[in-house]
Amino acid sequence: MMLGLRDRFEYFECGHCGCVQIVTPPSDLSKYYPPEYYSFTNPEAGFRARSLKDFVRRQRDRYALVGKGWIGAIAYQRYPRPAIRSLSRVPGLTRDHAILDVGCGSGALVRSLHDLGFSRTLGVDPFIPGDLDYPNGARVLKQELDSVTGTWDLIMFHDSFEHMPEPARVLSQVARMLTPAGECLIRMPTVSSYAWEHYGANWAELDAPRHLFLQSRESLRRLAEGSGLRIREIHGDSDTFQFWGSEQYLRDIPLSSDRSWYWHPKQSIFTPSQIADFRRRAAALDADGRGSRMAVYLQLAADSRAKASA
Repeated sequence: MMLGLRDRFEYFECGHCGCVQIVTPPSDLSKYYPPEYYSFTNPEAGFRARSLKDFVRRQRDRYALVGKGWIGAIAYQRYPRPAIRSLSRVPGLTRDHAILDVGCGSGALVRSLHDLGFSRTLGVDPFIPGDLDYPNGARVLKQELDSVTGTWDLIMFHDSFEHMPEPARVLSQVARMLTPAGECLIRMPTVSSYAWEHYGANWAELDAPRHLFLQSRESLRRLAEGSGLRIREIHGDSDTFQFWGSEQYLRDIPLSSDRSWYWHPKQSIFTPSQIADFRRRAAALDADGRGSRMAVYLQLAADSRAKASA
């Protein structure tokens, strides 16, 4: 429904941990990651060096990270950047940290972090056409996590972990790659949510067939503990998409439609007041731990940390 293809897929829900996963993934997933897929958009597009728009974007990103600056605060209210805001909850984060962004698409976040002074940030994604080198020094490599070497202070998965066919193996690899005091951040949709309970197959963030595993809080806890990690914190990270996207799908309106709120708000079925109500409901669900998205912060378990230190 994101692309309007209306292909059908079967999912099942684990009776033990609540994880929802696809029964049979397509043999060729590339069909569902076309060049116009949203995360492949070139982050350099539309920005001229030292342009006013670029300046405002940087002020917004600084505000998202440190919560300072009135220009950034105004820009953030209109164009929020939850991916950068989530980094503000990583303890002791400095610009010297080695940061790996896994499944980063064309690297919009990597580019922004370099602009903020995080020069040791690298992005990897197997679906991009080729390696990308940006004028500010940001790099994105066309490769899988398996091909990454070295140790990292922060390993991030922003809307990418649910796309991976072997989540347990991925987390075990993360545990081997983290520094002893390192952190793993995973931002993703969760079935421990009102949206999954209410909308079911029409939940927009189910996003078949790209999302292979949709974790519950319990299933992710089990995955982490089996991989030598522990969950330090889970923070609500949801937004209005859980409502307007799902309501569109209920009415057979794809995300790519001319009637979609994403592309043409004035032609959509929603009024601004309805979107504002969705925003309030999303915040309330996050406060109750039932929002459709979560930001999960993981650290090495005590025994794994001791091995890493040795």
